[in-house]
Amino acid sequence: MNEKDHFKEDDKWVQQALRGEMDAFDSLVRKYMNRVYFLLFRMIRNPQDAEDLTQECFVKAYHHLQDYDAKRSKFSTWLMKIAVNLCIDEFRRNKKVPMLHVVEELTHEHETPESLYLRKETYENYAYKLDQLPANYRTALLLRFYENMSYQEIADVMGISTTSVRNMLYQARQRLRKSQEEVQAYGMS
Repeated sequence: MNEKDHFKEDDKWVQQALRGEMDAFDSLVRKYMNRVYFLLFRMIRNPQDAEDLTQECFVKAYHHLQDYDAKRSKFSTWLMKIAVNLCIDEFRRNKKVPMLHVVEELTHEHETPESLYLRKETYENYAYKLDQLPANYRTALLLRFYENMSYQEIADVMGISTTSVRNMLYQARQRLRKSQEEVQAYGMS
């Protein structure tokens, strides 16, 4: 099934759900549950909060399904916008901005304890640097590099122009690069 067929399938399920066919909405939930959960988990870094927000996202999507316009965006983009907005609301409510990415716990085959330590330290440093970015920069990076969204899709999710998305991504990469250069200049990792 190609990408266009996936969109048609989503739109068919939306129309069926709007007519009261719960199996159709269940199909949308099954299709997007993991994607929404992992986006929220990468933003919040708390599995229980990510589960709660995922559930809230689908409840909100169901209650506002009549507001979805297939001519304006793909269903997945519309759904991710709901998820991102819920996450932003959670940040505001709790006044916290958690690390973006969890440290990978899996070890590679034949990995020594020293190389595992260095790899974990690198991940932790990278996550810390991402935490230093403004929340909107991190969100744009997440959507671009974890969700593989286009600039237009990111703009739709974040409610900004594609030019703003491009600028945010550029600035975020520049800040990360500068931070890495500073760390290397001072001999830290």
